[in-house]
Amino acid sequence: MLEMAKSLDDPVFGGRIPVVDGPLDYRVELTGHTSDTYHVAVFEYPKLVRADAKLVYPAYTGLEERRVQDVRTVSAVEGTELSLLCHLNKAVASASLTEDGVEPIALAVTGDDALTWQAKLTCQKSRRLRLRLVDEQGRQNKNPVEFAINVLPNKPPDLKLAFPAHDVEVSPLEETEVKATAWDDFGLKRFGLTYELAGGEATEVVLGENAAAKERREISHTIRFEDLKAEPDQLLSYHFWAEDAGPDGRPRRTESDMYFAEVRPFEEIFRQGQQPPGGSQQQQQQGAENAQAAEKLAQLQKDIINATWKLIRRELPAEPSSAFGPDVQSVRESQASALEQAESLAEKLQDPQSKAHAGEVTRAMRQAIDNMQAAHDTPAVGPLKPALTAEQAAY
Repeated sequence: MLEMAKSLDDPVFGGRIPVVDGPLDYRVELTGHTSDTYHVAVFEYPKLVRADAKLVYPAYTGLEERRVQDVRTVSAVEGTELSLLCHLNKAVASASLTEDGVEPIALAVTGDDALTWQAKLTCQKSRRLRLRLVDEQGRQNKNPVEFAINVLPNKPPDLKLAFPAHDVEVSPLEETEVKATAWDDFGLKRFGLTYELAGGEATEVVLGENAAAKERREISHTIRFEDLKAEPDQLLSYHFWAEDAGPDGRPRRTESDMYFAEVRPFEEIFRQGQQPPGGSQQQQQQGAENAQAAEKLAQLQKDIINATWKLIRRELPAEPSSAFGPDVQSVRESQASALEQAESLAEKLQDPQSKAHAGEVTRAMRQAIDNMQAAHDTPAVGPLKPALTAEQAAY
């Protein structure tokens, strides 16, 4: 029984039921009169009670399947299969995860449990998803829950040159030790060193395999120039590399910057033959000027080689970036400028040996320019490899 009270002077009586947590019937009674009986039905808006996450990580990570209860935020490496289990307060007609500008992700009932709905998705990018619930009467959840999916990238290996980490000059009989360190978030499959003498075949040396995740490994190798039968005027280039598993599970190679070991300084190619002790002052001055110009040209050619190498490392073979064409053209123009300087120096040479060297250099530069032009016009990354070989031969 609930007493009703009159509202001021109005002939209206009212009463208040503090909590209605179930269906009820009621009627109004007053002296000598009883109203009809009325029924109050009770409903709940659909809502999320708890959400659990099941994470199945990519095979390359070596991580075991993981389950997390009562989540709103999930962090996982790219490629992870995420199952989001939503436990609801009531049966619903539909459940979906929504995101602005993207098709909703439909949830499905799991087995015979009408109160548990599941969504499966592959983690490719970070996103925020809102849970939308609709019951049989078309009523929606009042305050949609938002889930934050934070996707962590599978980073390429981190390579750091440790020694000597700069270009060096060596003798044909020298032994040079080179060192680096390598690290990867999910472990290294292989790592090593590649080197080649200009104009020769590249030598690839595997220095280790199967390094543990997040373990920085030291890499070192001794290059024996006598074993390579290195000769004066030759240039050796080298770089370290490391392979991990990419997001697709396939081997992915990361390569370091390129460094050089000069068996003989480049300026000797253009330097006049050894002047006799009694040479004139004019001859000595001319030789010094040639050597200085050749030294500047050597640095320019080295910069061209490094620029081409960085383009090769940066670009995907199947789909060059929008910056590819302009960058290739810039390197090609630099190589054309170097060719002009080399031809100008060659005109000042007198001895046959120096002139022969100059001819080889300019021919290699022209070949590099042709390959660069082909890469630009296609556009395609493929011609960059022979361009690099020609650039190295021109050093």
